[in-house]
Amino acid sequence: MNARFAPPTAPPASHPSVHAPWSAWRLHFERTAQRPLPEAGDLREQMPPAQARVVLEALARFQIGECGEGRIAREIHRAGLPHTDDDYAAALGLFIREEGRHARILASHIRGSGGQLLRDSWTRQVFSVGRRLAGPRTELVALMAAEIVGIAFYAEAARRLPPGPLSSSLRQIAGDETAHLDFHVAFFARQLRASPRFRPRFLALWMAAVGAGATLMVTDNRSALAALDIDPVALWRWQIRRAREIAGRVDAAAQVAPR
Repeated sequence: MNARFAPPTAPPASHPSVHAPWSAWRLHFERTAQRPLPEAGDLREQMPPAQARVVLEALARFQIGECGEGRIAREIHRAGLPHTDDDYAAALGLFIREEGRHARILASHIRGSGGQLLRDSWTRQVFSVGRRLAGPRTELVALMAAEIVGIAFYAEAARRLPPGPLSSSLRQIAGDETAHLDFHVAFFARQLRASPRFRPRFLALWMAAVGAGATLMVTDNRSALAALDIDPVALWRWQIRRAREIAGRVDAAAQVAPR
């Protein structure tokens, strides 16, 4: 990764560790839910109209992907997976609500800049169908992969955009998504410790999901990446390296996860 490309690699210091009990994560998401929504600005006042247009189109694709689905929280709770409890189910529901908050933030910026929201996108359809082909743990693998993709775009776009409301909002969203990664690492560390046979499947699904998500992201948003002077190859490679790092963290955390 060159000096001009540096999405965050560390989660905010204020959130629980991967070994914290689920009650700590529930409290974390309850606190972050109290934040007011940031004010939206008009991107057309900060960059040329043609560039603003393609950036807004990319944000609209991310916005539709941030719309959460409370269904998965109920499925996880009903599945009775090891090392989950009522606090985990509550934390998962709050995590999904936080993704919905991100969708509302992006929508306000898109509308405030004269952009159009999407009802659906082909990449979202592919992602949704793919992750529903298996059980809830597989869906969570896909959701965790989406965090990597989101962090890469939001953080780097925030660095390249002129200082203002949008870049500030994208930095906040990227920080939230970085914390979400630790929440999911904690879940999968506990799953791997309880079910060691799940490890090969998890690793294969994880790398495949990130590879597919990263490829779709740089392909679907190539005009916006060009407008922001972001190297798509460097962006793709960062996501793959980050995925390998997360896999290693899950493995390491599984060695000491609660029984």
